[in-house]
Amino acid sequence: MVECHLAKVDVEGSNPFSRSIVFAALDAPQAVTKAARDEFRVFRMIYLGQAGTEEVVAATPADPKTIERTEGAAPYGIWSLDAEDIGDVGCQLPDGTMGAVRHMYKRWMSEWIDHDPTSRHATTHQRLLAALRERGRFDVRPIVLDAGRQIHDGKHRIFAAFEYTETAPGFLLEVFWNRTS
Repeated sequence: MVECHLAKVDVEGSNPFSRSIVFAALDAPQAVTKAARDEFRVFRMIYLGQAGTEEVVAATPADPKTIERTEGAAPYGIWSLDAEDIGDVGCQLPDGTMGAVRHMYKRWMSEWIDHDPTSRHATTHQRLLAALRERGRFDVRPIVLDAGRQIHDGKHRIFAAFEYTETAPGFLLEVFWNRTS
């Protein structure tokens, strides 16, 4: 049994992607088992610890606007997401359509992955799925911002992780999120 204290982190009600209350485990161990997570299902995203701004910026492309936005959103924490959490992350498709990953996934696959298996999107998707199958994680964590949990950097990773949860029950994805406990 994992004992921890809970703190209310986010109670945003106007968020179009999720209207849930997010709790953080203040003193949970760094590696929380799936069994412990199921036992404490009252909260969804699990706070694992702080992340330095430099570490988060290193996970972004070398684009000045992206770096500026990333630095401006600090401080960051490292959070663990399960399949439900991953599906709730907000994303924007290449054509500008926005929504939760769970609602955008079929369109993402049909229009940007399956439509042309040789495209950059498709080859990146397959490479990321292979990384998850081989190592169970990505080398670089996706970055999620604000109460809406909108993907800031890592759209391909979040869609690959969402697909991976279909064949890997209990998979947990670590992300950077500009929330700390």
